[in-house]
Parts: sequence; C-alpha cells; structure tokens
Amino acid sequence: MRLKFTIIAVVAVCFTKLYSQKTFAKGYYIDAKDTRVECLIRDEDWELNPTEFTLKTEENSTSKVISFSEFKEFGVNEFKFVKTKVKLDKSSDQYNTLTAGKALNLEEDTLVLRVLIEGEANLYTYKNDNFTRFFYNLNGSPITQLTFKMFAQEGGFGKNNTYKQELLNSLKCDKITQDDINHLEYEKDRLSDLFKEYNLCKASGMTDFRAKKVINTFELYAKAGVGISSLKYDDGNYSADFGSKAKFRPAIEAEINLSNKRKNYSLLIEVSYQQYKSKGNIGFGTTDIEADYKTIDIAGGLRKYILLNPKALLFINGYMTYGLAGSSKFENYDVRANVSPSLGIGCLFNKRYTLDVKYEFGRNLLSRYVDLTAKYNTLAVSFGYKLL
Repeated sequence: MRLKFTIIAVVAVCFTKLYSQKTFAKGYYIDAKDTRVECLIRDEDWELNPTEFTLKTEENSTSKVISFSEFKEFGVNEFKFVKTKVKLDKSSDQYNTLTAGKALNLEEDTLVLRVLIEGEANLYTYKNDNFTRFFYNLNGSPITQLTFKMFAQEGGFGKNNTYKQELLNSLKCDKITQDDINHLEYEKDRLSDLFKEYNLCKASGMTDFRAKKVINTFELYAKAGVGISSLKYDDGNYSADFGSKAKFRPAIEAEINLSNKRKNYSLLIEVSYQQYKSKGNIGFGTTDIEADYKTIDIAGGLRKYILLNPKALLFINGYMTYGLAGSSKFENYDVRANVSPSLGIGCLFNKRYTLDVKYEFGRNLLSRYVDLTAKYNTLAVSFGYKLL
C-alpha cells in the first residue's frame, strides 16, 4: 500500500510542475494608442470572452498581464478579439431565470467580442455565464446585436427570433434562400456558415476564425507497465489478506476523439491482461487458501484533456471495466467475470508518448456467492506509444 501512495505522489508532483508551464503562442495586440505589438500570448482556449490577457515579449522573458484598458484588439492561433462599444440585451438565457416579454432591453456597454467570420460581412460573439449574443456588421457599419431573446411565458418559454428577418434583409445573395434563414439556429457554427456563404457569394476576402480540425479521429496505443494488485477474502466468519503483488501488465488502447480541434474529450477502449497468484491464511495456522486469477480486462470510458504546454496534455479517465476470468481459480469456488469502475490520470507527451496511473476499484471475484467476497484491487502504471 505504501508503494501505491508513493507512485501516486510522484506522478502528482510531476503533473503539478508540468501544469505550471503555460502555453504561449505567436500573436499580436493593438494597444490603446493604436500601435500593433507582435508578441507571444498565452492561449487560454477561451470559452468565455476575456477582459485581459497575458503575454511575453520573448520565450524566456517574464509574462505580463494586459488589462482591459490597455488594448483594443488581440489575436493568437484561431482566436481574434476586438474591443468595441455596442448595445446589447443582457437578459439571461438560463431557463430558471428568464425574464418576461419578448422585447429587448438594450444597454450600451464596452465589450471584448470574439471575431468568428471576417470579410464584407463580419460575425462576432460574446459569451458569459448567463447568456450568449451574436453581433454583425457589413462594410464597416456599426456593430449591431442580432435580435434574439428567450423569454418566460405562461406554460414555458418563447423565443424572439427577429435575427432571421434581419439577416434576410442584410445578406442578399442568390445562394442564401428563405428556407436557409427559416431553419437558421442562433448558434455559432450555423451563423458562421451563413456569413461564410455570403462572403464567398460576394467574392470578398474572408477569414474563418473558427477552430480548424487538426487531430485524428482514431488513435491506437501500445502500452506496457506494472500492475500492483491486492486481494482480500471474507466469508463473514473468517478473512484472509493475500497481500500485494506487482506483475507486468500489457495493454492496447483505442481512442476516438470527440473534439473538432485540439484534444478535449475522447472515448476509450482499453484491453489489458493481468495475473495475480498468492496464498492467504484464514486463521487456522497452516490453513491457506490459494488464488490464481488471470483476467483479460476490457475497459470502456471517457477521457478529458487539459492543455499543459505545447508538448504535453494532462488527461483524466473514467472507465467501467469488464474482467474475463478465463481459467482463474480460487480454491474450489467458481470465479466469474464481473464489472468494476476505474479512474485514471495521465499525460500525453509530444503527441505520441503517454504515462498514466489507473486505479481499478474492488471487483468481487466471488460475486456469484451471496455470503463470500474476494475483493481485488489494482493500481496500474503504464507507458504508452502511439501506433496510429
């Protein structure tokens, strides 16, 4: 058990040190005096619109936070943000806090808008914890909110979808039909596709700032490591501790990426083999019982990635594992296949190498017996290499 906690502590320290390294990429910003400054900007993969950002002048220089009052625009990777004064409706989109009435209550505010499509027709978005709004302008005209509001009404909620008429009036193009507008959702990709179509129709220079697909859909890893397993038996009257054993643990892991840009969420299937053989004493002196457990484990689960730096991604896994007992023996008892949960944490290096720690919670090898339990736990440390 002490060895298990030592391994967990060492891995945790390594991840903590890695996490302290932030990702900076080549970018720029325009300061309050309209001067363009080339620099390195920390890519935060912003889900919500920022009010500040962090930069470095050089890779090894000290980072600096640029506050809301110090910039007019900045960009890094697929992100471009512009600060501008607009009128917007701030009513909540959350179902439990919707306001009554379909009319917008426009307030003037200075916001940092994310640019989605840039061309003759521009599309912007602003998102906070309570609502998401989209804005647009054509040929340098003032930036205006696309009219949309969810509002409370008797028996549920309604939607003010005036933005559809606004776009039908503004985006005049033979390739954009009334039916296209009728089925248009107030949503980032659908609106972006419409503005992209309009700019292409007008043959104007156009930039799509949405994230590009840069990862493979399917990846395959060969893995090898050590599984530290323990087994405890209890029949209600007597118990036996079989101790911890360390064994070689080979595995193959298939990953299906669910994201459309850098890694975020993935589905996992891992097939591994492990063996545990030991004897336990149930308290009658030399009375030992023997366990010889061999299993092919098929684990399915979900993985969440967290960006550490350009060469490293932290990931957290959650699995359900189905253990095929095969020719396993536990005295004269029948060992059956069973299902147990597992959790893991790991890191992907250079898009090819993995190191992960996985804890498989107790599976009962004697699950077919009402009064008997044989709890089997495993802490596995594995190194992986990307094959595909």
